[in-house]
Amino acid sequence: MALSEVESCDEDEGVESDEYMDLFAIQPRILMQLSQANEQGLTPFECAERSGVTCATITGLLDGLERDGLILRQPSLSDRCILSVHLTEKGHQLMSEMLPDHFCRTTGLMVQLTSEEKKTLIELQQKLQAGIPAMLEP
Repeated sequence: MALSEVESCDEDEGVESDEYMDLFAIQPRILMQLSQANEQGLTPFECAERSGVTCATITGLLDGLERDGLILRQPSLSDRCILSVHLTEKGHQLMSEMLPDHFCRTTGLMVQLTSEEKKTLIELQQKLQAGIPAMLEP
């Protein structure tokens, strides 16, 4: 990842074409990604890319999560010019409370699908996820 990509996450670009997205629905996704990240955490750019939003949007979302005490942004251990994002203890606690309910609801949602339909759904989701970068281009 180029440093210019990381730095662009800190620029004040404003919310672009993704204003229609329900940003509150993205916050749990960010927390889930961070809960699965290694001890190095994720960069703001990685959070944006994985969530399918612009760097400007992720900056605002991370601001809110940090204000709520759920995440911490700090210089990366490997390169202090790069920020890494980590869950705080409060963030880990929230995820441990949310995940069991999330998994139960997801299981209930998927129970009507056959094994073949689940396989097809996963393949389609992977294809859609691969196309996310096209949604971020101007």
